[in-house]
Amino acid sequence: MSRDFSIPLTVAEIEEIRATFRTMPTYNSEEDFMDKTDLPALLKAVGYFRAPEDYAVYQQYWVNNYNGIVPVEVYLNIMRNLADMGKFARTVAVAYDKDGNGIFSADEFEELIKCMIVHNPKLETLSFEDFVKIADTNRDGQVDVQECVKWIESNLNYVTD
Repeated sequence: MSRDFSIPLTVAEIEEIRATFRTMPTYNSEEDFMDKTDLPALLKAVGYFRAPEDYAVYQQYWVNNYNGIVPVEVYLNIMRNLADMGKFARTVAVAYDKDGNGIFSADEFEELIKCMIVHNPKLETLSFEDFVKIADTNRDGQVDVQECVKWIESNLNYVTD
């Protein structure tokens, strides 16, 4: 059954997801993580159904940001934030600011946009230059994390797609 992630998860639902996470074949109980290869099975098991290519994008997120492992607490934090677009957008923006300098480079944008296209295919043609023109609200020629958060909030349609 598909779950409505626009509604905040209850404590019981979070614990159900945690328990499901810990049943995955690559789960490492000593360090409380699983390998990204189990991600499609986990997402399906918790009611988050996507196209196979979408799962591949999600797996790449974990490769890029966590060396291919999915720590249970990081995953649960993302799941908790799905119903709060502001929190979710901040989680995504911070994760894709790879060097942590608070400013998005073209390379960081390219990784971010791959994830965004899964949820809003209209963004497929967005170039880095257009992203800067749209998201750079203070007009300093670059996009900082907060500007990216606002942009994500207005362009991510994970609930309705």
